[in-house]
Amino acid sequence: NTGGSFGLKSNDNTLFRGNSIATKMIGRYYFGNIGLGFTSGVTPGTISDNSLNRFITDRKFPRDQLQITKANPFNSYLLFGPSFRFGGKVYVNADIQGGLFFNNSGAVNIVQQGAARSLYRFDGGDKNMFPGFSGSVSINYPLNRTTHFFINTDYLQSKSSIRLFDPQGGI
Repeated sequence: NTGGSFGLKSNDNTLFRGNSIATKMIGRYYFGNIGLGFTSGVTPGTISDNSLNRFITDRKFPRDQLQITKANPFNSYLLFGPSFRFGGKVYVNADIQGGLFFNNSGAVNIVQQGAARSLYRFDGGDKNMFPGFSGSVSINYPLNRTTHFFINTDYLQSKSSIRLFDPQGGI
């Protein structure tokens, strides 16, 4: 199975993460109603200008004197674990998988013109490979022997390493 998806909610709001289109590839092999599955995916990201502008306003930074540089985040993963299938004409699949994530948090640097140091800065830390897990549920309707219509929801959990410089926040 392959498909495209988009994020509805991300807990990366302090890193100004915006929504983007993600891709995912799923493979499952069943022994009856229980099987093994693997999932691979890529989730590129953007830095949300709305979140960044709200942050600048909240911090009362002098907007007309700022230089802002950004680098977009990027995540990918490879997961493996058990799959479960229930139903007849309409199938419900459930997966619990663990594996390896490659997490690049992106970067934001806010500098006041003429200043030597940043007003705020974050960028990727010294590590970008982390363990993680996923839980997913999908409803599948077979259109024919080889084609299915499905709706899928996932929960992905991993972590990222960042370096943060925020003198106004005491960090």
